[in-house]
Amino acid sequence: LKPRESAPPLIAALVGGGTYTLGKEPPDNFSLVVFFRGLHCPVCNAYLNTLQSLLPDFAKRGVEVIALSMEAAQRSAQCKTEWGLDQLQLGHSIDEATAREWGLYVTAQRKDDEPALFTEPGLFIIERNGILSSAVINTGPRLRPDLHEVLALLDRRLSESMA
Repeated sequence: LKPRESAPPLIAALVGGGTYTLGKEPPDNFSLVVFFRGLHCPVCNAYLNTLQSLLPDFAKRGVEVIALSMEAAQRSAQCKTEWGLDQLQLGHSIDEATAREWGLYVTAQRKDDEPALFTEPGLFIIERNGILSSAVINTGPRLRPDLHEVLALLDRRLSESMA
């Protein structure tokens, strides 16, 4: 998985029903795909709540946003409800093969409240034509990209495309 190459396919069931398919309905400018660990992760809770609070800022820039995990439907629905993510699209049940195709680290359960397998975080910016623009892949729950910096990067990319 390298910048300036096509992003891997991505199809995910959505909490509340329906399916997300990367690129099926291309966004105005970019897709922001955020993989998270799951319900057991308080750092994910805080990060996704920040992401949700910035959804209007991403929308102003023509950016489609989705957060995804390997969690089963029930646990993903619990995330959405307990974490108050009423505006953020949440995809669930990502399989291990898809996670690895995206270059994500996959962790095996270490504590009882964790799923058997889960991805470590990853953030991907995909151009509307399906080309990977930027990627940050984490080995653990911390040191994620500051979402305000992501917005600044998008602003720079958008201004470059207009020049």
